[in-house]
Amino acid sequence: MPNKYDVVVVGAGPAGSTAAKFLAENGVNVLLLDKERFPRPKPCSGWITPRVIDSFPYILDHGDLIDSYDYGMFIHSPSGQYVAKIRRDKPINASVLRERFDYGLLNIAIESGADFHAPAKVNEIRIGKGVEIVLDDRNIRAEAVIGADGARSSVARSSGLFTGWGRSHTGMCLVKEFRVGSDILDRYFTEERYSHIHVSFSGIHGYGWVHPKKENLNIGVVCLHSKMRFNLMDVLRAYFQMLKSYRVIPNDLSPEHCVGWTMPYARTLRRTYANRILLCGDAAGFVNPFSGEGIYYAMRSGEHAAHTMVSAVNAGNFTKKHLSAYQKAWRKDFGGDLKTFLNISRLIFGGLNESFVKVSAKDERMRNLFVDVSSGSRNIKDCKTEMIVRGSWDLFKDLFGAL
Repeated sequence: MPNKYDVVVVGAGPAGSTAAKFLAENGVNVLLLDKERFPRPKPCSGWITPRVIDSFPYILDHGDLIDSYDYGMFIHSPSGQYVAKIRRDKPINASVLRERFDYGLLNIAIESGADFHAPAKVNEIRIGKGVEIVLDDRNIRAEAVIGADGARSSVARSSGLFTGWGRSHTGMCLVKEFRVGSDILDRYFTEERYSHIHVSFSGIHGYGWVHPKKENLNIGVVCLHSKMRFNLMDVLRAYFQMLKSYRVIPNDLSPEHCVGWTMPYARTLRRTYANRILLCGDAAGFVNPFSGEGIYYAMRSGEHAAHTMVSAVNAGNFTKKHLSAYQKAWRKDFGGDLKTFLNISRLIFGGLNESFVKVSAKDERMRNLFVDVSSGSRNIKDCKTEMIVRGSWDLFKDLFGAL
């Protein structure tokens, strides 16, 4: 492995591997680093939206990166009194096993010409006339760095772009995935594999989920606002008990030894670029503040970061001013969506959760709009006005007993 590159990408998750792929395909000499060996497990629900496949269709050409497809789900109100059932002839989501999916994206980057080195702990990043990345076993020099190393990004901290998320801007998740086999999944979820979403379970600003895949069953809870005071492990235990009492899952499944992670919530970094530095994925705060979904934004920001770096390499210009084109690109692409989903999150989880599910259960058009924008099959900008008008009318009728 050489000690000098045009660009070093730190973090080989979906954002970093996507950035490395597009950089290598455009003739950039790129090194991809990660602190862990691959394949490696990654705590996640494993849902990806159809727009991931639409935007990056090459993932279908590389083995079995998609584990299964989801055609329906049940959305439960906090009281359990109302259930909105969704059924589609076309997939509303796809399911992945993150260990396999991330490893596949990494191999695509390597096949495209990127170098890869792991385990590689980044101890320091020195920025001057170039960039020096200090690892345990060597120092790597480059013209620029892309930070795709998660919410606790060492690149973001070294560049001065990260000042801390704070409790009100941090979400928390707990999840456990079970290898249960297709026979058990058929028995409990039928061959159609309906998922369950329990909105604001136990009062959290978030939801619980039960997500059957091809052979695996993924169960978890997410709170998108960690300023709330509670023990999330207690919430998960209560969630398992409730699911068992309604015979949604087998009795022998236990939430113990689950895995957890934190995520940025409700705020992207003010600046995602600096001299010789770009940040993408969770490192920049690109997480849907309503669903907690981040893979789409990770891969899209990785692609935008790569295109900006290709321009910088060709121009020999890695200044903050030149790299600011990256922030303009992602803001135009999905910045407005993140703001809109934040408003939806505050509205629904902030007090209208019961009414939201109730009216969705009765208004097929409304729940179809909701599924379309949540899955990314329709742009939230195109549906926002209709959703506001229709949702306001549905809530008005509900409040005054006209339904």
